[in-house]
Formats: sequence, C-alpha cells, structure tokens
Amino acid sequence: MLLVVSESESGSVDMLATILRERGLPWFRLNTYLFSAYRVRMGVRHFEIKDPSGRSITRDTASLAHRRKPFMSKEGAEHLPFAERDWTLGHWQRMTRDVVQWCGSQGKLRLVDPDGDRQLGKVNQMRLAADLFLVPTWSVTSGLTPDTPRHVVKTLVPEMIGGERPGFLYAASLPPRTALDPRYPWFVQEARPGGRDATVVYINGKCVGFVVAQLRERTGTDWRVHIQSETPLTWQRCDLPPYLERACREFMRRVRLHYGRFDFIVDDEAWWLLECNPNGQYGWLDGDTLWLHREILAALEDPATTVL
Repeated sequence: MLLVVSESESGSVDMLATILRERGLPWFRLNTYLFSAYRVRMGVRHFEIKDPSGRSITRDTASLAHRRKPFMSKEGAEHLPFAERDWTLGHWQRMTRDVVQWCGSQGKLRLVDPDGDRQLGKVNQMRLAADLFLVPTWSVTSGLTPDTPRHVVKTLVPEMIGGERPGFLYAASLPPRTALDPRYPWFVQEARPGGRDATVVYINGKCVGFVVAQLRERTGTDWRVHIQSETPLTWQRCDLPPYLERACREFMRRVRLHYGRFDFIVDDEAWWLLECNPNGQYGWLDGDTLWLHREILAALEDPATTVL
C-alpha cells in the first residue's frame, strides 16, 4: 500500500489518486490538515494510522511512502484552547515526520527527500549553481538595506506568515532604489527584464521543460498568482538545450535528489536560473491524460528513487 503524506489542497495527490484507482492499486492518505481526525499509535516496532473512514495502514502494510508538502493547518487545532494550539501542532508535525522517517529507515520512502528543503536553501543552491547556470546577481541580508539597483524580493523559507491575514510571501518586483526595512531578513535577486517564465521538472533523471507563452512584462512577477486566476498563463511544453539538460542533471547529482523543479527566465535564448524547488508543484502543467503524474507514479515505483 502506498502511503501519501500531504495536505488537503494538493491537487496533484487527487490526480495521483485517479491513476491509482484506474490501476487498482491500494493507497492511504495521511492528510495533515485533518490530523486531529486520525487515530495514530506508535511503538518500538510498529505504527498504525486510522483515517476518519476507518481505513488503516501500518508499518507492515505500507510498501511505499511519498511525502507531498504536508503543511499543518491551525484550523485542525481550533477545538483546543488557544494557548495550546501551537504546542499541539508542533507535536503533530513531529509525529508526521517520525512516520516518514520510519518508512525511510525501511527503504520505503521514494522520490522526494523530506530534508530537501533544508539542504537546498537559497544560499546553498545559488552557490552550487554558480558554475552550471547563468544566475542573476543576488544577496541575503539582515540588519542591512540591500543595495541591488532593481531587484526581486523572495522568501528564504516556505513557511506561512501568521497574523490576521496568514499567507505566503510570493516573489515581488520592487521599483529601482526601493529601501527595504533592515529589521527583517531579505533575499533579493537582480530582476531580469522581459523574457518568459520557464520551468524544468526533473523526475528521476528525466528533464521536462515548459515555457509561458506570454511575455513576463505582461504577467507580473510571480506566475503562481495566476494559476487559479481568471487569466491563467498558458504553459507550453518545450525542448531544452542539451547544455541545460546536462546542467540540471549535474546539479541534481551533486545534491543527490531524485526530484526537483527548476525555475528560469528565458531571455534572448539565455536561460537564467532563479531557483530549484526540491518539492515543487507540477499539477497545473499536466494534460488531460495525466501523463506527467503517470511519470511521477512510475518514479515512485522505481527502487532507484529510494530516499536513503
């Protein structure tokens, strides 16, 4: 049985479920948004997880495991006293990681490395990419005002911003010479004017390229804001220059990962690397046949993608 650890809003897990049902393959989803609705027991030599419908999975019945962005939601802890919610969420997060690590210790964890985000921090990946790709000038500061003339501001971590209006910090392009508050940490990257957004999905040695049909100047800074908007971007599959495929494969060999999604700006035939996400989304790139998700499932079934 395939154990998938994810949160409720992962459309890719829903698409994988469609393929699994077609093939009659059993699977179990640990939905981290609904963790409080599950029944979990762990001991020295076993774990058992029971979902709200009564289905269960154990250490012995879990043959494969796949970790797909398992964010925790505070809504799942709203039944608890306010002062205890963060404490409880932290424990649920720890228990989820323990289950994933248990599967990893038995050679059952495939494709996505749970520690990929930690390994590929912005600074580390920009440093590793310097001799493989064209990389825009960048800097990370704290206690200082970045001095990049025209820059894009990004987050260093994938965590949500709390408060009354929680959400994620998307990449934002700032006007020239905009001052940034030195009280906060900043990752800034030189803006590449014009061109098109592009991405390369790396799956177990395969590189699949896509490019946006619209020019970047007309679509804003961060293409993610358009995925579910009324004016979605048109992503087209594209051939990759051989040197770029070699660079992507070499980068992934160096970091010892089986999956990643590279983001680029394509400008006058030059591919500028923006970043590599070791657990990046891919669902919106797929077609009606779900061919990309079928590639993902094939990689999950390949022992070569075992996360060691």
